[in-house]
Amino acid sequence: MGYRVDKRKYYFDEEAADNAVYFIENHCHHTKGEWFGKPLALDEWQKEDIVRPIFGWKRKSDGLRKIRTAYIEIPRKNGKSAITSALGLVLLVVDGEGGAEIYCAAGDKNQADVIYDTSKNMVELDAELRQLCEPLQKSIYFAETMSAFKSITSKADTKHGFNAHGILVDELHIHPDRELLDTLENSTGARRQPLTVIITTAGIRKTGNVAWEMHNYAKKVRDGIIKDDSFWAVLYGVDEEELKNPDDIFKEAAWAAANPGYPVYPKKDYMATRALRAQEDPSYLNSFKRFHLNIWTSSEQAYIKGKDWAKCNFGAIDEEKLKGQPVVMGMDLASTGDFCSVAMVYKNEETQKYDCLVRSWIPEFNIDQRKNANQIREWIKKGWVVATPGNVTDYNFIQAFVEECLDKYDVKEINYDSWNTTQLAANLEAAEAPLVIFRQGYKSFAPVVNELWRLVKKKEINHAGNPVLGWMVDNVTTTQDPAGNLKPDKQKSADKIDGVVALMMALSGAVFRNVLQETGGSIYDNPDLDAEDLVL
Repeated sequence: MGYRVDKRKYYFDEEAADNAVYFIENHCHHTKGEWFGKPLALDEWQKEDIVRPIFGWKRKSDGLRKIRTAYIEIPRKNGKSAITSALGLVLLVVDGEGGAEIYCAAGDKNQADVIYDTSKNMVELDAELRQLCEPLQKSIYFAETMSAFKSITSKADTKHGFNAHGILVDELHIHPDRELLDTLENSTGARRQPLTVIITTAGIRKTGNVAWEMHNYAKKVRDGIIKDDSFWAVLYGVDEEELKNPDDIFKEAAWAAANPGYPVYPKKDYMATRALRAQEDPSYLNSFKRFHLNIWTSSEQAYIKGKDWAKCNFGAIDEEKLKGQPVVMGMDLASTGDFCSVAMVYKNEETQKYDCLVRSWIPEFNIDQRKNANQIREWIKKGWVVATPGNVTDYNFIQAFVEECLDKYDVKEINYDSWNTTQLAANLEAAEAPLVIFRQGYKSFAPVVNELWRLVKKKEINHAGNPVLGWMVDNVTTTQDPAGNLKPDKQKSADKIDGVVALMMALSGAVFRNVLQETGGSIYDNPDLDAEDLVL
């Protein structure tokens, strides 16, 4: 991996390195898939980047292993579980450590059991290992040295008193904190040459995240910024900053660069399927980057590309032709001191696109305080924005606009956020407006965030060149919950996004409750859809 080793202090033990490789290739077997039961023939990268360096480099002072922590970052489907399990069995059987305790741990027990179960199955598949080791329900026992290999849960407070010789940490990026890792590593103090193997895919860039901190430490060791002879860093992945074009992540060259086993594993068709989904589903994009290209991402991400949005200008919308037609509206009025917006969506039967009209309001006294004041005044001249007197938005202007829409159009539904709109909502109810509360959480937003993104990519929406809405689209940042659901994040967006939020609210009724059709109903009522089709 490009390390420079001080030959005055260390030497390479070819026999020890070869013994580890020999054991894995002759006694460890594939436990799943098309190679089930076949010997685990190591690829060159597995031998030279992982197994041989870990077990081969020794200290001249005492002949013990130089490497005490091996940090391996590798995308999914590169045989991560198999190589980790095999390393655990080397520590159990080959190392010769008396009373060795080998632990595999992860952020949850199910993840930890992946490594343990794979190791146990490897023992079951090899006749000699079955004679030497006793696979039990919760441990693998090696009688010759009275050693044991166990899976443990993630609660660190139950691990004090351990005396670990080997620690296998899987998927560090899902660990809630560093307590478990610290507790286990602190338990190695009495061992001569303990080894911690941390193997993980990329996670979320976040200060305080143990995996992100370890990733940065590993990079500095690899690049020679930090000198830590006991630490071995193996980092596979794509450096997004070095890509000439952001869309290069969807090309085969990036897949091959990130995945050392490609195209044997992962296979080309597997990566192509994932790349296509990432292009079509914004909630999956960061997962594709992290799990298949080992790109560390933030929990937030940019939303719609400007070039894609620009392609959705199909000309001015004739509001006269909309009179009497069914429309759905959305109102985002949370910021009385700044922009407020109302969106209206109509399904154009001629073009089969969703035409959208968005109007915005801003308090007159606050315009000059904004960095784009000149731009806002130009929008006001052209009628895209209405300036209301004073330093807070006068909701009477918005009420008058909505009531005008009620008179002109067949308004099926007005989706709105109930926060801070009590009086306006009461006034509109008195005018018989069909109000529907739109909750501001992930559950409400996730489907329509994906749908707006899809409509833009497919050019199935017409924004008529609304410059205010285009500016707001450029500002949008979405945030993601642990389940992968997206919602717009006003705090982390570059600037105001109220028009986009209002548009999403309107689209929610138009697309998912299908209120533009006389029959009503929902896409979820379609009996021809499978469960997978309903995952948005």
